[in-house]
Amino acid sequence: MVALPDTHMPDTPIKRLEAAEVIAESSSASPLKRALLAGFGVATLLAALGVWIVPVDEGDTAMQLVKLVFSVSMLVLGMLFVSALDSRHAEPEIHLDPTARRLRIVEVDTRGKAHVAGDFSLDELSDITLRDRHLTARDATGEEVVSVPVRNAAAEQAIREALSQAA
Repeated sequence: MVALPDTHMPDTPIKRLEAAEVIAESSSASPLKRALLAGFGVATLLAALGVWIVPVDEGDTAMQLVKLVFSVSMLVLGMLFVSALDSRHAEPEIHLDPTARRLRIVEVDTRGKAHVAGDFSLDELSDITLRDRHLTARDATGEEVVSVPVRNAAAEQAIREALSQAA
C-alpha cells in the first residue's frame, strides 16, 4: 500500500511573483540579407580557391603573384562576408527594476559569460534619459555613468514605462 501525503489548499489565493519582462530581440538582419551575405561569402571563398585551377606557365612569376594577391584578397573578403552572418551582438543588457529601484547593466564577454558591468541605485542617479535610442544615466555630480544603445522599439517602450513607475 502506498501512502500519499494529504494536500492542503490555502484559504486565500497564492501570491504570485511578477517575473521580469524579457524583450525578445528581433534579428537585425532580414533573411534576404543573410542569404545574400552567405552567398557572397561562399562565392568569394570559392573564387579564392578556384583561381588556382587555371594553369599558368611555370616561368610566369608575375601572373602567379597576381593570382596570389587576388586569392588572398578574395579569401579575406569572403571571411568578412561570412563573419557578418554572426548575429550575436556585444550590446549590454539593461535590467531596470522599479520596485527595488536598481539599474543594472549586464555585459556578455566574447566567451559568452555574463557579468554585471554596473549596478546603480536610481536614487543615486541624478538624470536618466532615453534619447536618440540611447539610455544615458548621470550621477549626482553630472558625470555620465552609463550610456547604452537601445535598438529595439519594444525595449525602449518598456524602459519608458519602468522609468515612469520608478519616478
